[in-house]
Amino acid sequence: MTDIPDRPLRNHPIAIVKNLTMLLVSIIIGIAILTDSETDLTTRLISTGILLLITLAIAVPIVMFWRTTTVQFGTEEMTVRRNFISKTNRSVPYDRVAAVNVTRNVFDRIAGTVTLQFNINSAVNAANADIAFVFKTDLGEQIRSFVYTQTFRSTDRTGTPVPASAKRDAEHPSLVHFSLGQVIEHCYLSQPTWSLFWGIFWLVLTVVSLFYGSAGGLITGLIMWAFQTVVPQFFQFMRFYNFRAYRDGQTIVIQSGFVQTYRTSFDVKKINAVRVRRPYLARLSHRSCLEAEVVGINAAKNDTTPTLCLLMPDTAVAELMKELIPEYVTDQPVVHETKHSERSMLLNSVAIDAILLAVFTYPVWLLTGVTAVEGVDPQWLPWINYTPVLLLALALFYPFWASVRNYRLLKVSFGEDRMTMYRGRMDREWVILPYDRMQMAALTGSIVARHYGVCHLSVSVLSTTGSKNIKSGLFPTELLEQVPATVQARIRDGRYDPRITGI
Repeated sequence: MTDIPDRPLRNHPIAIVKNLTMLLVSIIIGIAILTDSETDLTTRLISTGILLLITLAIAVPIVMFWRTTTVQFGTEEMTVRRNFISKTNRSVPYDRVAAVNVTRNVFDRIAGTVTLQFNINSAVNAANADIAFVFKTDLGEQIRSFVYTQTFRSTDRTGTPVPASAKRDAEHPSLVHFSLGQVIEHCYLSQPTWSLFWGIFWLVLTVVSLFYGSAGGLITGLIMWAFQTVVPQFFQFMRFYNFRAYRDGQTIVIQSGFVQTYRTSFDVKKINAVRVRRPYLARLSHRSCLEAEVVGINAAKNDTTPTLCLLMPDTAVAELMKELIPEYVTDQPVVHETKHSERSMLLNSVAIDAILLAVFTYPVWLLTGVTAVEGVDPQWLPWINYTPVLLLALALFYPFWASVRNYRLLKVSFGEDRMTMYRGRMDREWVILPYDRMQMAALTGSIVARHYGVCHLSVSVLSTTGSKNIKSGLFPTELLEQVPATVQARIRDGRYDPRITGI
């Protein structure tokens, strides 16, 4: 069935080179910090010797861990064995694999290797690979194709067996194409609006500090703007450059990357939720992006954005869903929040404002009477006097604004196999949730909400970052009670098949 070696396999030696290189870089930085031009030769030699001993003490476990860690691919499961300090054997059946990821970093490119990463359906370690090994490219492709077949590629959409083929994957046309400018646009416009506003705030602070000649404000503004906006967007660009997505039978494949390339494969049945996301600025230009909650869909370190396509026109996203995930294209009647929901939210807003007034009225009143502050230029006193008043007024206004927006925008819809939640005020999204992928469905509500017979529905699903809760607006309790009842009914009558869902 496959020509991969029927024996334990070890990481390629480039894994040792990578770890030792990172270690040596850290040691060199440590030597540079501990010594300077005024340090005498004896002290330099002692410091260098100590750091080299530390390097040797760490390097030995790195090599020993490499020698004693193997993986073997059987007909039904993969087995990882470790025998360094303690002996462990870990077997993972192929039908429990949620995603197969292939990455190539700089070291992989130099050595002609690939890093294979396998994630299982678990919230414990969802954002990181459960199993990761480095192999030569040819062997890595053979292993990937074999696991691909055992896990995802057994049949196409009609149930016909489909053999795995790395060449077929490479030649498969992408359903989406993005230019360099569109990738940059996605990196900027797809971020949450609050993050975008913070970046603008620090940029404005930098410009104002430059105008007033404040060196401290200029440096702080530049650093915060870089960390808030420039650096994250740079890594997003490196991550999403050359983005491709296609479907082959029951499998969805995502590819992207500039320096480090990335490819993930997962069965459409492993999708726990689909999200059409529309951040505020993107929504103004009628653009949205498509995401899916799949455990392990993104294997890149510190990258947990489960993206199926970058920002596209809304109509193009709708067409893409028909090609990529037609199972999630629904035409279900939409239910809006009721007048009871609005009354409940407005009463909650009154309660919140009463607490804010009780806590902050006196401090704000004291600040309005401040006439002098030591070390502060008198021209800044009006800001000290009236900024707290403005902030308190905005805080009092926000709950009522949020209540009105929720009443107008939050919706739900129910289908035979899945439901959809329409959420968000500034940044909007609708989340499609299959009943069989729900880990938990709970009804929650305040005393006021219960009085009016409305509540929230909180659904827990497995996501790339572990277990994620998705919360609806306020709807009649008897309506939302249908969701847990439907989940239980599907379990009782056999429509829920744990062999397919893997939960």
